[in-house]
Amino acid sequence: MWSLADGFITREQPWRTVKTDPVAAERTLAMCLHALRLGAAFAAPFIPDAAAAVWHFLGQKGTVQGVAPTAALAGSLERVDAPWVLEGAPPMFEKITPEVCKQLSGHFAGQ
Repeated sequence: MWSLADGFITREQPWRTVKTDPVAAERTLAMCLHALRLGAAFAAPFIPDAAAAVWHFLGQKGTVQGVAPTAALAGSLERVDAPWVLEGAPPMFEKITPEVCKQLSGHFAGQ
């Protein structure tokens, strides 16, 4: 799902279309916001902390735990009904350095 969303935004290039077709750029960004919201709903059982961080970053009410993906799809996907205020999100996952990668490789290789 994330690959599809990434391919969509790459293909639509809202950073370029905003200059020639602001309505299309707005629609693209709305679809991306909805994809993030839907992704958080799907990911919640597997990576609950990251899903909760995305949900909070998107300014969604309540918690993402227990939200059915079909409920996350409610409403028009081509617009955002209320302004979503997006604030800078902190990194959601710790960066894995080459040293940590080597250590983990050894650990999981049974050494």
